[in-house]
Amino acid sequence: QVCAQLCRRPCYCPWVPPRCPRGSPLVLDGCGCCRVCARRLGEPCDFLHVCDQSQGLICDYSTGTAGTCNFEDDEEGCEVNGRLYREGEVFQPSCKLQCRCLGGGFTCVPLCQEDVRLPTPDCPYPRRVDIPGKCCPEWICEAGDRPLLQDAGAGK
Repeated sequence: QVCAQLCRRPCYCPWVPPRCPRGSPLVLDGCGCCRVCARRLGEPCDFLHVCDQSQGLICDYSTGTAGTCNFEDDEEGCEVNGRLYREGEVFQPSCKLQCRCLGGGFTCVPLCQEDVRLPTPDCPYPRRVDIPGKCCPEWICEAGDRPLLQDAGAGK
């Protein structure tokens, strides 16, 4: 009965669909009538203004009379840099880190070696430098006045 009151037939939708913010897809409203921007985590929602189900969001009314987009109780996720990840999903926020969403938070492991290079006779002044086009820094050896590029595994 509530649906019948909210949903008018025939549909009266704007000719031009709305322009949605980045990360918010166009979806059908609660009446299945007009295309609207899906609401994101923490945004207000109601029967007509639906949450982004592709991100596992539902309209949660547990905090009061107004609805707010939130994860379903049985499904946890995490948000990193404005992007939502599902429970157990593996992602790389940068080329140097690989992370996994766990229990509403995330854990990460480095993808670059964090080895230590001690001075040796053939490499008296080892130094880590960023190399253009490569993600992880590499060791260089300054022997005298000219730097020598060394493989990260050399000298072990």
